[in-house]
Amino acid sequence: GITKPTNPDGRVDILYNTSNDGATVQNMTITNNATSTAANRILTNTGADVVTTGTGIVTLIYSVTDARWILLTSLL
Repeated sequence: GITKPTNPDGRVDILYNTSNDGATVQNMTITNNATSTAANRILTNTGADVVTTGTGIVTLIYSVTDARWILLTSLL
């Protein structure tokens, strides 16, 4: 999984799915991925999970204010 970075505010990470199985960027909810700490969760701003297919790419930025990774873009 993705974790809170050491120098977090404004850090941008690009995740590239090389699998043909698809990858899921999970939405931040209380019940979704409850075993993850809040600072390691992802806010998708869609109210749902975002699923990449094949070689999908997602761009995330870390917000100290929100204490979450925030999905910026997704190329499905």
